[in-house]
Amino acid sequence: LYGVPAAVTMAQIAYESGWGKHVPGGDSFNIFGHKGVGPAGSVKHASWEANRSYKQTSSFKKYHNFHEAVMAHGANYKHSGYYTKAMAGVARGESDARTFLTRIEGIYHRDGNSYTRAAMSIVNKHNLA
Repeated sequence: LYGVPAAVTMAQIAYESGWGKHVPGGDSFNIFGHKGVGPAGSVKHASWEANRSYKQTSSFKKYHNFHEAVMAHGANYKHSGYYTKAMAGVARGESDARTFLTRIEGIYHRDGNSYTRAAMSIVNKHNLA
């Protein structure tokens, strides 16, 4: 969706939600852990950063369904200036998940490259690409 390789999206869902077991608010359909206000509002939930739970509560986007969450995730890649390098490869017709993940290394998450390594590990372990 929006050119993001499906294997990348799948790996990010697996990592962010613990294979669907940890979705903020339970019924928010927020399988990526995006903070803010979504199309269906928001839910309050403990904030997790770099695999550590902080004592603060954050607002997480709430979606009407999983499709809406996945579409918003793809749109974020396409329209956010953070992912220009990865999306430029998509524009050239590149669709390899590993290359895409390499291009977002250190950008996507506050915990730096460990996020990209974790997503790459999921892609490799489950032969997603």
